Amino acid sequence: MATYVIGDIQGCVESLTALLRRCQVTRQDHLWFVGDLVNRGPYSLEVLELLIELGGQVRAVLGNHDLHLLACYAGATPSKGDTLDTILSSPRREELIAWLRARPLLYEEGGHAMLHAGLNPSWSWPEVQRRAQRAHLHLMSDEGLQTLARHHPSRRALSEQEATPEWIEDLAWLTRVRFIQAGRVYEALKGGPEEAGAEQRPWYELYERSLSAEVRPSRLYVGHWAALGLKVTPRLVSLDTGCIWGRYLTAMRLEDGALFMQSTLEPALTPKHQRARS
Repeated sequence: MATYVIGDIQGCVESLTALLRRCQVTRQDHLWFVGDLVNRGPYSLEVLELLIELGGQVRAVLGNHDLHLLACYAGATPSKGDTLDTILSSPRREELIAWLRARPLLYEEGGHAMLHAGLNPSWSWPEVQRRAQRAHLHLMSDEGLQTLARHHPSRRALSEQEATPEWIEDLAWLTRVRFIQAGRVYEALKGGPEEAGAEQRPWYELYERSLSAEVRPSRLYVGHWAALGLKVTPRLVSLDTGCIWGRYLTAMRLEDGALFMQSTLEPALTPKHQRARS
C-alpha cells in the first residue's frame, strides 16, 4: 500500500486518470489531494464524480476554487472563466456539494499534514489545527455557507456593514496565501518568489523559520502556487505544477518521495488568463 499526494487538478480529469495509471495506483493505495479539485479545466463534474467513486482511498482538502464553487452554490455570482456549470446544473448537485463541504481545510496523518495554500507563520501548530477545524465546521453549516457567499468578491457590497468573521479571514491564509506583507496575506502579487518586492516574503520562508520541529508536522504538503511550481524541502512540498496552464499534474509518493509527472492532456489556458491565475 502506498500514499500519493497529488497537486491541483482544476477540472483536468484526463490528466488525473493518466497520472493514476502512471503511478500504477491500486485499490489498496491512498490518494491525497491538496485542493483546487475543480474550475478552470473542462471536467470539474467528472473530477468530483471520480473522487466520490474512489471512496475511502481519497483524502482531500478544500482549495480556493472549491470554496468558490461552494459560494456560487450559496448564491454568489460566478466569475468569468468558471467551468462550474456542469456541477451546479447536475442532477447529482446536492450529493456533489455535500461531499465537497465535508472535506476539511487541514488533513493530518502519520506526522504528515496537507492544506491548500499555506498558513500564518505566527500561529502555533495547535492554533493552525483549531482555526482549520473552526472554518470546516462553519462550512458544514447552512449559515456558514451563506456567510461565505456574502463575503465573496461578487457580493462584497452587500456585507459592507458586516465585520468579516475571523474564520473567513483564516480562509485567506489556508487557501490563498502566497506572499506576506506586514504580517498579512498579500494577494496583489501572484507570480513567482523572484517577483517579490522588498516588503513581501513568500509565506513558506517565514513558516520554515517559525515553528520548532516539536510542534509541527514532519512535512507539510501544499498546492495553489503554480508560478512557484514544484518545491521540495525537508519540511515542505509544494505540488502545483500548473496542469491547467499546460504544464504538469504531479504526484509524490509519501513513503519514499518518488515523483510522478503527467503532462497536461486538456487544452491549456492561454496567456490572456494569466491575470486571474491562482
